[in-house]
Amino acid sequence: MVMNVNPSHFKGKSDSPNRPVENVSWNDAMEFCRRLSEKTGATVRLPTEAEWEYACRAGVTMPFHFGANLDLELANFKGTQRDQRTRQIIREDKRETTPMGTYPPNAWWLQDMHGNVQEWCSDWVANYPAGPALDPQGPKNGQQRIARGGAWDLDPSDCRSANRRMGEPGMRRTDLGFRVVVSFPPAQRAR
Repeated sequence: MVMNVNPSHFKGKSDSPNRPVENVSWNDAMEFCRRLSEKTGATVRLPTEAEWEYACRAGVTMPFHFGANLDLELANFKGTQRDQRTRQIIREDKRETTPMGTYPPNAWWLQDMHGNVQEWCSDWVANYPAGPALDPQGPKNGQQRIARGGAWDLDPSDCRSANRRMGEPGMRRTDLGFRVVVSFPPAQRAR
């Protein structure tokens, strides 16, 4: 509705219309944020890399917000689970995106942070700062942008809270989307 086009490869089916929009570039995501900000009067933006990881972890220091291991009942990623004793396949990956909210949320009620699609962040790629940093910001310029989170076609190790990927701002992929941060002006918050 904001962009008047859905570039997704995996468009929602009648039985599952709420799939994430994917196949969008960082530039597309920024244009969406600009247009939605204009329409709503709110500030709509991509999260910083630090904000994204903080939200994904929801107060947990483990690799995933639900613990040390990833399970196909907890996220949409590339994998096959077998019975430990018989080695028979119990569960296989979906090989495509799933409707948003299919999997359990983290402690802050955010869903699909470890799978489905990776998500663009506002930061340019840079090495992490040396030592502890409070809400670090990426550099002012660069050649590649950060994407965080897991995806339907990534291995479990690529779905950890701390995993980071990068790409040129014009890159589009069927495993890449975005999530926004919305701030309302004080007058609108009171409503």
